[in-house]
Amino acid sequence: MNKLLLTVFLVIIGVSINTFSRGEEEYAYMSETIAIKGYNGQYLCAENGGDDIVIMNRDKCGDWETFEITYLDDNYIALKTSNGQYITAEGGGGGEVSANRPIIGEWEQFRLLSLSNNKVAFETFDGHYLCADLQYSNLLVADRSVIGLWETFEIIKLGVDHNDIDYNIEIGNEINSDRFCRITATDNFLYAGTYARKNDRDGRAWILKSGDGLNFDKVDFVDNVESLHTMFTGPSGKNINVGTEHRSAVYSLWDDNYRLRREFIFSNRGGVKVIIGSGDGGEFGELMAESIFDGNPVIAGYVDGSWIENIYPTIPNKFIWKFVNFKGNLLAGCSYASQFNHKYSGSIYRLSEDRSKWDLVVDPPWGICKGLMVYDGVLYAMFGKALLWTEDLMYWKEVEMPGVHCFNLAKVSDDRFISIWYTPKRQRVMNGYEEGIWLVEFNPNTEKIKILKHWVTIDKNGPYWIGGGVVNFKGHIAGFFTINGVSRGMKITW
Repeated sequence: MNKLLLTVFLVIIGVSINTFSRGEEEYAYMSETIAIKGYNGQYLCAENGGDDIVIMNRDKCGDWETFEITYLDDNYIALKTSNGQYITAEGGGGGEVSANRPIIGEWEQFRLLSLSNNKVAFETFDGHYLCADLQYSNLLVADRSVIGLWETFEIIKLGVDHNDIDYNIEIGNEINSDRFCRITATDNFLYAGTYARKNDRDGRAWILKSGDGLNFDKVDFVDNVESLHTMFTGPSGKNINVGTEHRSAVYSLWDDNYRLRREFIFSNRGGVKVIIGSGDGGEFGELMAESIFDGNPVIAGYVDGSWIENIYPTIPNKFIWKFVNFKGNLLAGCSYASQFNHKYSGSIYRLSEDRSKWDLVVDPPWGICKGLMVYDGVLYAMFGKALLWTEDLMYWKEVEMPGVHCFNLAKVSDDRFISIWYTPKRQRVMNGYEEGIWLVEFNPNTEKIKILKHWVTIDKNGPYWIGGGVVNFKGHIAGFFTINGVSRGMKITW
C-alpha cells in the first residue's frame, strides 16, 4: 500500500546555513521557515497551529501549515509550529505524533535523511520513520521501520522576497578568550570587550582588536572587574572609551597604541557598582554612567579635556544603558535599577533645557531599553522585545522583535538595518520567552523584520552564556555572537 503514496516537495530558495556543535547539550544552529507538501500535493498541517494532531491534508499553505525548521547536529532537525510548540514523536517513536512540546528534547529531534530527487525522510529518536498514513486520512505517525513512498518528503522554503538583499554572512572560528560583552569600531579597527570569569567580580577582562571583523587578537586587560561592560567610539574616530563593571573606572585606547589608559575613577560609594551606560553626547560631552543596585546613577562627562563627576543630575532608581544626542536633546535609555524584567522597566529620559533634571519621554511596556542610535534624523530605541523609532519624540512607531536584548543597529542602506537580538535562559525561565540569538533585518519603510539567522541554545545555565552585537565597519557590517560561553566574529557583506 505504501508504494501508492508519493511525497513531492518543491525547494523554492536555498539559504546558506552554518551549523556547529560544541558538546552533547550545546546547540548553535540555524532555523528557517518552511512548509511540507505531501504525496498528494497537499500540505502538512498542525491542527489549530499546534497542541493537536499533525496531518497531511491541506490544499493551501497558511499559518497552520507553516513550520520553523531548526537544523541541529548530526543532521537532526526540530519542527516548531506556528503557535511555538514542537512536533514530537511520542515515546521517541513507534506511535503517535503530536505538536505540543514547549522545548526541544530527544523526542522532538528527527534525523533528516537525504534521498534521491530532493526528497527526504525523517527518522525518530528510536529509529522509526515519520509516515503520512493513507489508512488514517493521512495522519502523521511515527511507527514505520522502513522508508517507502509514504515515508518520503521534501521541503518548501518560505519567505521569498524578490527585493531581498543577498547577504553573505561569514562566521569566524571560536575566539580563544573570555566571552565577549560589547563591541565598537573606530575607522581602522573593531574592538571587543569581554566578561571575566563567570560570576567573578575580581577577574580579568580583555580588550580584543580585529582588522577584518573575523579574527581577533588580545590587546590589553583590566584586573579586578567583572567585565568591560560598556564601550563607544570617541568623536575622533580613532579611539574607544571603555567602562568597567564593578570598581567603576573609565579607560581609553587609541588605534596606534596597545595599552588601555585609565582616565577616570568614580568616587567610592557603597553597594554593587557597575558602569553600564555610555555614549557620545556631542555638545553634552562624552558620557559614562555608574549605577548602583537600588540606587541612583552618577553621570560623569569628558568636557574641555577632563572628566567631571556629577556633570548632570541623577535619574532616581534607574540604570542608564545608553546616551545619545538627538536633535540637541541629550537622551538616556534606562531600566529599573532592580526589576530588570518588569515589562515597564525600560524608559527614555531627556535632560531638561536648563540641565537641572531629567524628564520622562516614553516608557512603553516592552522591557529594558539598552540601545539608542540616530540615523538620518530618526531615533531608534532598542527595548526588550521591540524596536521603536521616532522623528520628533512625540510620535513613535514600533515593531516586535524575537529577542529581549539588543544594543545597536548597523546600517545596510536607507531602508535596511541589521541587528542582533538575544534571549538568555533567565528570561525564558522568568518570562516564558524563547531562548536564542537572532540576526534580524529591519525595513523601516515596510515596518517589517526578517530573520536572517537564528541560533538556538538549550539547557545552559549562567547569565552571560549568550549575546551579540553588530556595527558598521569598513564598508560592511561586523560583529560577534556568543553561544554557550564561546564567542565568534561575524562579517556581513552584500
